[in-house]
Order: sequence, then C-alpha cells, then structure tokens
Amino acid sequence: MAKYWKASLLCTACFWGVLALAVPLRGNLSFGFFVVCWLSYYASGGVLAFRAASAFQREWLRLFPDQGTRYDDVRWGNVKDNFYPAPCSARAGFRQMGREMLASPDKTEETAQIVQAALCSWQLILFHFAVCGVTALSLLLLPGQFLNNV
Repeated sequence: MAKYWKASLLCTACFWGVLALAVPLRGNLSFGFFVVCWLSYYASGGVLAFRAASAFQREWLRLFPDQGTRYDDVRWGNVKDNFYPAPCSARAGFRQMGREMLASPDKTEETAQIVQAALCSWQLILFHFAVCGVTALSLLLLPGQFLNNV
C-alpha cells in the first residue's frame, strides 16, 4: 500500500507544482488549463486504484487458479443470497477473498501487501477527490488574476 500512497503524493506534488508554476510563467491560470490538470490528477488516482485492484486479481488467480468466475461474480456483486447493493456486497466479498488469500498456504510475503493495497484502494480515489475539490474551491475563491475565463 505504501508504494501507491507514495505515488499518490508524488502526483499531488506534481499537480500543485504545475498549477503553482503556471501563474508566474503565464501570468494567469486559464480555466481550460486548470480543468486539464484537474482531470489528469483525478484520473491518476483512478489509475493507481485500478493497479491495486488488478494486482489483487492476479494474486487471487495465482493462489486459486480454478476460481476465476468467483472473482468476477464478487466484483460485479452477483453473490448468492445477496441482499446488499452491488458496491456494498462487492466490498464485503473482496474482504472475504482477502481473508482467504491470507489463509492460503501458498501465500507469499507480498500477498498481505497486495490485499491491503486493494482493500484500501478506495481511499486513494477519495484522497484525490478531496484534493481536487479543495484545490478547485480555493482557486475559485481567490481573486480573479489567478483563474480567468470563468
């Protein structure tokens, strides 16, 4: 999980660095440039979360090669006796699958890191969403020389 958070913090530093350098270099921060930076930063959070989830899937299929359909059923919320909406049942299913992966005799020391990263990947997206929101609000509330064409 630490490598995804480090990558996320690096993306955050780059995002704020590009915005901070745009004002002195260009004299102002155009709305179009800000939107492109904002969407790129938010997408980087999604990419990091997707990488954590795909590592979880690869590790699951390595430990349990005959249960690929179970992974797809849990991912899309198609679990038997499912009374929860799909996102809630998918998170519960992934937690159960993580416990099974950690109890597997074939696990490696990297398995625990992969499980932890995948189960906390939603926090990366939430962090990127919060940073995007705070940055957008702070730039919109600043005087007009920083953000024009609004």
